[in-house]
Amino acid sequence: MNIALDPKQVAGTPMLLDTLKQVSQQIAPNWPLDQMIAVNPYWQMRDKPIANVAAHLKAVANIDMLWPCKRYVEQFHGGEISDSALAQAIKEHPKFNHLSPSEFVVTSTNMSVSDTRCLSFISYVEQQSSATQLSISKELNSHISQFCAWYFQHYDSHPTAQTSEHLYEQYQNFVAQDKGISLLLDIKELHHKYAALPKSAAVLIDKCEQTLALPHESWPYYGKNLLLQLNGWASWIAYLNWQANLYGKPAAWHLDLIAIKLGWELVLLEHLRQSNKALFSRINKQWRFELQHIKARESAINEQQSYQFIWWRAKEIEYQNELAAKLSNASSPSAMSDTQLQAVFCIDVRSEVLRRHLEAQDQAIQTHGFAGFFGLPLELKLKDSPLNRPQLPGLLAPVLSVSPVNTPHSLLASRHQAGHWDQVYKHPASSLPIVETAGWMALAKIIKRTFKPKRSNKVLCAVGQTDEWQIEQNSAPLTTEQKADLAQKVLHLLGFNSYAPLVLLVGHASHNENNLHAASLDCGACGGQSGEVNVRVLCSLLNDSAVRTELAARAVELPETTRFVPAVHNTTTDEVSILSHVSQQVSQWFEHATTATQKERAIRLNQATAQQLDSLPKALNRRQLDWSETRPEWGLANNAAFIIGPRDLTRCVDFNGRTFLHTYDETLDPDGSTLELLLTAPMLVTNWINMQYNASVSAPDKLGSGNKVLHNAVGGHIGVFEGQGGDLRIGLPLQSVHNGQKWMHEPMRLTVVVRASKSLIERIISKHPDVQQLINNQWLYLWQWSDDGLRQYHQKTWSRI
Repeated sequence: MNIALDPKQVAGTPMLLDTLKQVSQQIAPNWPLDQMIAVNPYWQMRDKPIANVAAHLKAVANIDMLWPCKRYVEQFHGGEISDSALAQAIKEHPKFNHLSPSEFVVTSTNMSVSDTRCLSFISYVEQQSSATQLSISKELNSHISQFCAWYFQHYDSHPTAQTSEHLYEQYQNFVAQDKGISLLLDIKELHHKYAALPKSAAVLIDKCEQTLALPHESWPYYGKNLLLQLNGWASWIAYLNWQANLYGKPAAWHLDLIAIKLGWELVLLEHLRQSNKALFSRINKQWRFELQHIKARESAINEQQSYQFIWWRAKEIEYQNELAAKLSNASSPSAMSDTQLQAVFCIDVRSEVLRRHLEAQDQAIQTHGFAGFFGLPLELKLKDSPLNRPQLPGLLAPVLSVSPVNTPHSLLASRHQAGHWDQVYKHPASSLPIVETAGWMALAKIIKRTFKPKRSNKVLCAVGQTDEWQIEQNSAPLTTEQKADLAQKVLHLLGFNSYAPLVLLVGHASHNENNLHAASLDCGACGGQSGEVNVRVLCSLLNDSAVRTELAARAVELPETTRFVPAVHNTTTDEVSILSHVSQQVSQWFEHATTATQKERAIRLNQATAQQLDSLPKALNRRQLDWSETRPEWGLANNAAFIIGPRDLTRCVDFNGRTFLHTYDETLDPDGSTLELLLTAPMLVTNWINMQYNASVSAPDKLGSGNKVLHNAVGGHIGVFEGQGGDLRIGLPLQSVHNGQKWMHEPMRLTVVVRASKSLIERIISKHPDVQQLINNQWLYLWQWSDDGLRQYHQKTWSRI
C-alpha cells in the first residue's frame, strides 16, 4: 500500500486543521495524581447551553450527563421528589407545560434515549467481526495508551521545559518496529502500513481529508469521537497545554492524538478496500450515512433528553425549596458577647458541620469562610532541592515561592528514600516483579501495617512543619513593604470588622494510606495539597512586627493583643490540630466540636449505630491509617450550594454538610472588588468541584476513574490505568461516590447565593464572559439574597424564588 504524500504538498487544509484544533481544545484538563484537583470535564464547552452539550456528548461518544428517567421515577414514587417540584419543573419547560405530573410520569417512564451509532470507520469494521475476535478499537486504543504512558513519563512536563519530538511522529516510529500489533489483530504487515503514513500530523490530516472526502460539517463530530475514545490522554495533554498557557509558553500536541487515531482509520480503510471490496463498500456506505446524519441524530437526542432534564430540574427544585426556606428564616443573633476566638476555615463543604458545632458552644466564637489557599499565590520549594509543589488553585500560576528557613536535611533524606520506595511499588512495570521476587520479604511489613498502622512518609509535608519562612518573588526575597502589600490584600479579603485576641487560620487535609487519589481529598484550593503551608506562612506574615508596623503606617490597624495561629482540620477524623499554644478553653471548644461533628456525620451517613458512637474516634483513627481502606472519607460528595454572605445570617443554619460558605459583607467592599474576585475564582472552583462529582456519578465509565482496587499508577503521578491498560482514567474512583449499595453523591447543579445588591452583581457579570456563560447556559444557578427575599438571575433578568 502506498498512501504517503510528497512532503512538499500543502500540509492540510487550513480550515480542517483549525476545526480539529478547536475540537481538541474542547477537552478539559486533568491534573496529575499528586496535585489532583476537581475539574469540570465540560469546562471547555461552557459557552454552549448545557442541554446542547449533553446531547452532543451522547451522540458523539455515548457519554451520559444525565441519569435515566427510570431512576427519577423510582425516587418520585419513593417520595424523594414531590408533586409540586415536578409540576414546577414541567411548567418551566414550554413543550411539556400542558402535561400534569401524573401524565409526565407515565410518558417518561417509557422514554429512553436512542442508542448512539458508530462514528469511526474501525467501529463499523468491528461490527462485522465474529464474537471470538479481539476488539480492534480496544486493542488499538490500549496500544496507543501504553505508548502515551511511556512517552509522557519520559517527558519533562514542567511548562518551562523544551518540547521534545511530536507525539505522532514518535508513535509512528514506535509502530514501525512493533510486529506485535500485526500479529494481535491478524493483519499481515499492519505495522508497516502505518509506518508508510505521512511523517507529519498536518500532512496526514491533509491525506485523510482527500481520501475520506467527508463533508466539512462531519469533521467536528468525527474528530471528537476519535479523541474521546482516548479522553484520558486527551485530558492529560489539555493539562500540559493549560500549564504552558499559565506560564506564557506555547501549547503543543493539539493535533497529535487525533492524527494518531486518524492514521489507524486510514490504514484499516485502505486495508479493507484492498482485501474485501464488497464488505468495504457496505461498511463505507453505512459509516458515511451515519456521519452525514449525525446532526439530525443529535437533535433527536436533544428532544429525548428533555424528559431527563425535567426530572433533573425537579430534583434540584426539591433541594432549592429547602435551601430557600432556610435562608428566608435566617436572622442575625440578637446579642453578641465580646468575641474571644475567630476561626477562619476553608469554604470546603466539610468544614460547614464543624463550624456550626464550634459556634454553638459560645457566642464568643466566630467562624469565617475563606478560600483555602488564603489568598497566597505560592509554591513550596526546598533549598538545594528540585522538589516543589504549587499551593494554589489550578486556575492560577504561582507568583511567590516559599521555603523553610531551616530544612532538616537528615529528615529530608530519610523521607525522600521512603518516598522513593513508595513510588517503586506504585510503578506498574515494577510492582509485579517486586511482588514475585520479594513478596515474602514484604509480608512482615504488610502484617505490621495491618496490626500496627502508622502514617506514611511525605517529604514536603514533613519539612513544611515550621513557622520560619523565606518568601521570594522572581528569586528575590520580599521586602517588608512587599510583605505588607500581601498582608494588606489578604486582610481586606478576609473582611473583618474587628479582631479577636486569637485568630485561628484553619487549613485542611485528609489523612489516608495507600490511596492514589489521596490528593483529591486534600484542599483543591491548595492544588490538591494540605493547606498547612498556607496557614503557617500567612500567620508568620501577620504576626511579623515589622509588617505590622508598616501596616499601621497605612492606617491598617492590627491590635497588639491579636495573635494569628495556624491549625489544620483533618477531614477524615474531623480533628483540628492547633499548631501553636492556645488556652485550655479553646482546646476544649474544638474537642467538643470534633465529637459532635463525628457523631452527626456517622448518623447522617449510616456509618454507626447509637451504640457505636462512643467508639467513633478510635474507629475513625483506624480508618485513616488502614492501608486497605477504599473509602477513607466521602470528600465533597453531595455538594449542592455556595453561599457568599455574612456569617451572622447563616450561623444557626444546618446545611447538612452540602454547602460551601464564604464570608462576605458588602458594606466592607465599597468598590465591589472582593465580590468580583469571589465570582470569578471561588465560584468557578466550586463549579469545577460540583461538575466533577456529577460527571463521576452520571458517566462513571467515561468520566470516572473506575474501581480503585484495580488501579495502577502511570508514570508515578500522571494518572491511573484500571488494570494494566486501556485509556488513562480520569475523574473520581467509584469508591469515592458509591458505598457499595447506593450513590453517595446525587447529581445537581450548584446553586450560588450572593448577599449583595443586584446592581453590583449585574456589573460583575457583565464584565466576565466565563461568569455569563455559566449562568446563561445553565451550568449553575445564581441567586441574589436580600431582606426582600431571593431572586434568580438568568439572561439579564431577575425572577423571584
